[in-house]
Amino acid sequence: MKIIPWEDNLKKSQKELIIGCLLGDGRLECRSNSETTRLRIHQADSQKDYLFWKYDKLKNLVKMMPRMVIYRDKRNRQKYISWYFHTITTNKLKFFYLMFYRNRKKYCR
Repeated sequence: MKIIPWEDNLKKSQKELIIGCLLGDGRLECRSNSETTRLRIHQADSQKDYLFWKYDKLKNLVKMMPRMVIYRDKRNRQKYISWYFHTITTNKLKFFYLMFYRNRKKYCR
């Protein structure tokens, strides 16, 4: 049986969650020329519980708890709150980067 490098530390449910995030608004950030990447998940305050659920499923890949961001939209002066976290930067996510990105841009077939 051939072992795919990213399979050794990622559970099937984590792989499925990562793919689901990337099919939606999740993104991978390529952090260097060696193609190490990290997954960033950013949600509106109304989706805070969902973000924390994702964090709980991926927390073995995350060093810091989710963080809150407060910003004011200059167009309407409305205050918005959102939450985000990102995984560690690792080559274990390179497989997903190659699956979803071309020329540093995300695409889905």
